[in-house]
Amino acid sequence: SQRLFAARRERHPRAYLVRHGVDHAHFAKAVDRKLPRPETLRGIRGPIIGFIGLVQHWFDAKLMERVARRMRDVSFVIVGDCRIDVSRLKRLPNMHFTGRQPYDSLPAYCSAFDVGLIPFVRTSMTDNVNPIKLREYLAAGLPVVSTNLPEVRPYAPDVAAIDGVDGFVQACRKALAAS
Repeated sequence: SQRLFAARRERHPRAYLVRHGVDHAHFAKAVDRKLPRPETLRGIRGPIIGFIGLVQHWFDAKLMERVARRMRDVSFVIVGDCRIDVSRLKRLPNMHFTGRQPYDSLPAYCSAFDVGLIPFVRTSMTDNVNPIKLREYLAAGLPVVSTNLPEVRPYAPDVAAIDGVDGFVQACRKALAAS
């Protein structure tokens, strides 16, 4: 991230900021929204707001629970391994967990999503993260709603970088209306 680079570049004269890339052609398969729906999503009604990635301590489960409770007309899909307790989320009828899926199938998930999410807890670690999923979602043509992370802010207003439950819900509703 730019923030991490700025904080560390004085430690070595040959430090460079190298942003990670995305397999654009792979994720862009989702742009036309006509890929076959993954089996794990059959029976899940839309609209669908989704997250693809590892559900670890940086994933804001409390935020997601509060958002899902306020948006009962929306299905939330989490694609990835869960390494934290998500039992409270699993009790909600509009929260769906697919587990980890093969990389080749990720464009089909993006194709089924109406919005891509980056719901990270704000910590010193996440303030220094450069989330590759941002670029994957954008390559897939998805509107993105994220926690207000420094590396996401430069993409505003095209990407919503939001603090708080109310703002997150509003940004999700706005992204759904535009999709």
